[in-house]
Amino acid sequence: MIALSREEDAFIKSKVSAKVLLCTDERPIAYQEGSSIGGIVPDYLEILKEKSGLSFDLVAYKNHEEMLKAFQEGKGELCAQFPDDFQFSEDQKAMLSQPYMSLTYGFGSSPKKIDSLTKVAYEKGDTYLAEKVRSLGYTPIPFDTTESVLLAVSNGTCDAATMNSMVYEQLSYHAQYRDFSFYVRPELTLSLCLGISANASPLLLTALDKAAGAVTKTALETIRVKNATVVPNWTLEDYIRTNGVTLLLLLILLIFLAILVFLILRQKRFTRKLELARKEADEANEAKPSFPSSMSHDLRTPLNGIVGFTDLALREKNPERKQAYLNNIKSSSSLLCDLVNDTLELSRIESGKMEVQPSAISCDTVMGSVLSSITPLAEAKHITLEVETNRNGEEMVWVDALKVQKILLNLLSNAVKYTPSGGKVKMSISELKPPENGMTRRIVIEDNGIGMSEEFQKHLYEPFAQEHRKEASGVGGTGLGLSIVQRIVSLLGGTISVTSQMNKGSKFVVLLPVQKASQNELS
Repeated sequence: MIALSREEDAFIKSKVSAKVLLCTDERPIAYQEGSSIGGIVPDYLEILKEKSGLSFDLVAYKNHEEMLKAFQEGKGELCAQFPDDFQFSEDQKAMLSQPYMSLTYGFGSSPKKIDSLTKVAYEKGDTYLAEKVRSLGYTPIPFDTTESVLLAVSNGTCDAATMNSMVYEQLSYHAQYRDFSFYVRPELTLSLCLGISANASPLLLTALDKAAGAVTKTALETIRVKNATVVPNWTLEDYIRTNGVTLLLLLILLIFLAILVFLILRQKRFTRKLELARKEADEANEAKPSFPSSMSHDLRTPLNGIVGFTDLALREKNPERKQAYLNNIKSSSSLLCDLVNDTLELSRIESGKMEVQPSAISCDTVMGSVLSSITPLAEAKHITLEVETNRNGEEMVWVDALKVQKILLNLLSNAVKYTPSGGKVKMSISELKPPENGMTRRIVIEDNGIGMSEEFQKHLYEPFAQEHRKEASGVGGTGLGLSIVQRIVSLLGGTISVTSQMNKGSKFVVLLPVQKASQNELS
């Protein structure tokens, strides 16, 4: 215990508690877990309580700015994280206690940037530190939290982050900061005091100073060591970068090899079918020599990408570039899979092995399955999807439902893909009364997207035909979708036509000979 004067003793006995304001975004100096506050400051205040008998009521704030603002507004008698600087205390209208700890400050930065610093990130509200940074010739940039200060350096917003070494150690274990180093700047070193409000009783200051004078250096060092231990709060990114990169790479490589073997087997089957189709086409004098050549070229393009990026990924040491290569491999694999599937579909149609298999089915069932697939794609691009029909109630028809769904899905997905965000896609289905040349249903799908040039419309239904425009950059495809649609429409005995204008949109009209299902057929 310490020797207090009568006035000090009476003051403490009459005082229920002193309200202390803390910034709890500075582990291990002060932090909050749930409803409890821990760290060096609370432990130090506990010793002062034992020495003086004075109780403290801790009030947490998430950053220095809010803490100092509350202190200036008189919401607390004490401010726990206060720099030992006379001019700063005058500006804040505060009295200073004896310093209770010294903090080593510096810059957290990449070695590549440390010699060319301009912008330095600091925690918002830590104005004393900001002025010191400015006096060194740098531009201080405020951020809300200590973690966002380091993040600003990681994403390139600032060249360095300034903070004390103890706080830096609590954050620097994260994988995204592994390339950083901490550079001590003696000019920034400061000591922490308790700031006492100018409105508080001077007896509070004298009692606290006497209690602080009785705290040994050993006790302060014990508090510091106890709280300095880093307890990692690992993120998924930390686990992957630290332990799982090699395992993840091997897993992706195995998946890729499995996909490649599967595609090779499918390609062999496809080659056999293509050979049969070629022979049948030759017998019917309908050979198409340009098709195998185009198909071979389009197959080699993603395969070459897969092989090339695999070689680069195997040699790459940088995790970020390696991940980029793996993303490219996945993209090329998806394109190759789509190309093989569409090519097989087209091959079946042209070889005459695809047959019409009509059945009695509800129109609502056909449309519902199509819309359930297209609606999420339209919503993701904020595209308005409208559906119109002149049917009265539920209607049963006699059609090959799978082939009609294929037609609708291809045309609607193309409309969504080539319509910019915020655009409009409309599908209307109407019954022709009377029928036109045997056609009983008209399907119209139109959009206000990027449209097509007149020259490209001449080759619209050719296999692998794609119009390369900057407005369509990033839109993938095999160039076989409309070829398949046109052939299925013909197989069903219908017709398809298109009108389109550049940057105004496209309109596809499909006419089909659809028959209504009778009660006997439904039963």
